Amino acid sequence: MHLPDIFRSISRKTFMLIAGIVIALAIVFFIWEKNKYKIVKDTIAETIKKKTNGLYTVKYDSLHFDEILGTAYLKNIHIAADTDRIKNTKVEDRPYILLDIKIASLNVTGVKTDKALLGEQMVGDSIVITDPVIVVYFVKPVNKKTNINTEAKALYDQILGNLKLIKVGQVFINNVNVQGVGFTRQEKVFDFANGNIQLKGILIDSAHNLDTSRTLFCKQANLRVASFITYNNNRPELRVNNLDFNGQDNTISFEKIAENRFDGDDADSSKLLKATSLVLGGLDANEFVKNKNIIVENITCKHITLYEPPLQNLKSKKKAKPAVEDTTGFRHAYSIDMRHLNFPQVTYVPQPGSRYTIGNVGIKINTVKADEIMKVQKHPLDFSNEVEVSCASISMNSKDGFYKYSFDDIVLNSLRKELNLGSYNIKPVYG
Repeated sequence: MHLPDIFRSISRKTFMLIAGIVIALAIVFFIWEKNKYKIVKDTIAETIKKKTNGLYTVKYDSLHFDEILGTAYLKNIHIAADTDRIKNTKVEDRPYILLDIKIASLNVTGVKTDKALLGEQMVGDSIVITDPVIVVYFVKPVNKKTNINTEAKALYDQILGNLKLIKVGQVFINNVNVQGVGFTRQEKVFDFANGNIQLKGILIDSAHNLDTSRTLFCKQANLRVASFITYNNNRPELRVNNLDFNGQDNTISFEKIAENRFDGDDADSSKLLKATSLVLGGLDANEFVKNKNIIVENITCKHITLYEPPLQNLKSKKKAKPAVEDTTGFRHAYSIDMRHLNFPQVTYVPQPGSRYTIGNVGIKINTVKADEIMKVQKHPLDFSNEVEVSCASISMNSKDGFYKYSFDDIVLNSLRKELNLGSYNIKPVYG
């Protein structure tokens, strides 16, 4: 065979080989494009079910992704836990929380698809989560030894399968609503409504705990919530409006706070206090998350209104109030360390017919420290280094109604054990 014939023969074989490869790739691509959503859907569902030992299941209405552009879009996602299974599990073997999550849409951009498709890493530019509704079931209370970072990592391992790395530039969570529920009695714990969360520098890997510049996997977090309500036996006890957390400045602020008091399990509520423009500065988020220590450098509040208890409650004999169950363990597990508190304007509102009238009150507190929040709630003065209370005036009528007692310019300091009075007067009510 002549040399030109040999080249032509090789060229034909090469062409046929290349053509065969192209046709095979085209067939594979056609099959992949036609079936990729079903393959991915079945893989996700099976992986989550397997990794959580059947505890969690995931469903969604639609999925679209583009491997070339590195984008993915999911609609109407539902991640549900098998709550009946937990009821038949020993208490010590139960998780601390269970989650039921519904998400209207999830949009991912800038995904490095080679690692993502292999199921090893999730590296992307941004994730946008829209209208999530989350129910948090508190299965058992946290304790001091519970590492929240570790628990979050365990939950991530359960739900997200074999991923060894998640790295995302930014995460936006729009209009999130969260409801906290006690698992055993199904009582309300809290409601978290209309929240918007922005997280930056997300990194979840085997060494994230060593990075002290991160809190719950992220470099920076910002949070805004329209309202937050906690409950006492399914009754609204504490209500917060317009909560704003800035991770860069380590501050958290509340536009309005209102708290009710209850004198029994079935009693109606009465107003306890209202506050406006409360700001906590120098909040150590890492200590809060990792070690369950609430460390705050300073707390200020523009105006606080305190309400006198109903007169019938003051006249009745004090009864021991039943202890409210701490479903989350928060008040017993978390310690507290606050350095400087300043409340320059406190208004006291007496009940109709009250014998007391109190002018403007100012309160300054230095160094509040306790290993449990509950201890400070019950005996605040015992765990405060210095408390100074100033009052412009106090007046009261004697029980027989014949005299009126007046005190002006009062300053009480617990550290110096001093009580200073500017003036004191006794006046007869009648001529």
